[in-house]
Amino acid sequence: MSLRLALLAALLLASEGCLGTSGGGGESTSLPRPAARGISTLTVANNNWLDVVVYVSVAGSRTSIVRAGTNRTVTAEIPSTLVKNGIRLRLLADFAGAVADYWSEDVFLRPGQDLFWTLEDNLRYSSLQIH
Repeated sequence: MSLRLALLAALLLASEGCLGTSGGGGESTSLPRPAARGISTLTVANNNWLDVVVYVSVAGSRTSIVRAGTNRTVTAEIPSTLVKNGIRLRLLADFAGAVADYWSEDVFLRPGQDLFWTLEDNLRYSSLQIH
């Protein structure tokens, strides 16, 4: 009886080791990373004094993606219907109570890439990165 228990325990430990981690790195492999699934995200670090709504603009059509409060960093998924096989887009920052909007430069985004947009109080020092 104890031999059966020992064998069962060994099988459980072996299967748990195979399913839970990959290569001893300690990372779970149960769910693929967003980039592996082709999901793109937008992270906005709003260092501006005004709240902002960020839109993605593709061929003149705007889609609201995320709202970021003053001195907040937020992340949202960009709809895969926008990105498809890759798309040229611009980001639009619509600040609450401001007269003028702020546009990013044109970027080409592929599925699985992430955008990081830092909006500074002085918008000339803002930056957009693609990872």
